[in-house]
Amino acid sequence: FHDGYGSSVHDVHHSSEFKETLNVPRRRLDDYVAEMGLPAPDVIKIDCQGSEDAILRGAEKALKRAKVLFVETWFERCYGPKNPLITEIIEFLRRHSFSLVELGERVYDAKHRLTSLDAFFFSESLLERIWLSPSGSVPELATKLTALTADSPTTPDSVYANNARLRKRLEDLIQTAP
Repeated sequence: FHDGYGSSVHDVHHSSEFKETLNVPRRRLDDYVAEMGLPAPDVIKIDCQGSEDAILRGAEKALKRAKVLFVETWFERCYGPKNPLITEIIEFLRRHSFSLVELGERVYDAKHRLTSLDAFFFSESLLERIWLSPSGSVPELATKLTALTADSPTTPDSVYANNARLRKRLEDLIQTAP
């Protein structure tokens, strides 16, 4: 379902904002990485309108290598009953040795109720590496990550154009972490 700006794989017939249904192929992240011969990612960004848990479940191998996750999370099931809540994402990622370290952009509804926010998760191995470094600072690194994404554009064309640049900046930041 899409409205020309956003989309979701969840059934959102209840919303008048979604105007059309499109069928698109889907693959697990681990399968896509293997099929394309890509290296395992250090940074994973997920912003997929309520299917974050499905993507994470299909990324078991990628999660073992990743150091930073930038995930859109939800306080309400805006995209239906399968839309994961932030607590469910935190619990899932905790089982995969990730911890929530910072909050990013917040999204409010028309009545100014907080509905979602971007969340940064660091792998325990990255946290340990930063913690053991004399110059390491988890809050400093988390603040830099948040600053990188704070000015991210939100129109469809600019989001796609910005993703490669953002990914490179995030990877550079992780590589230079103590």
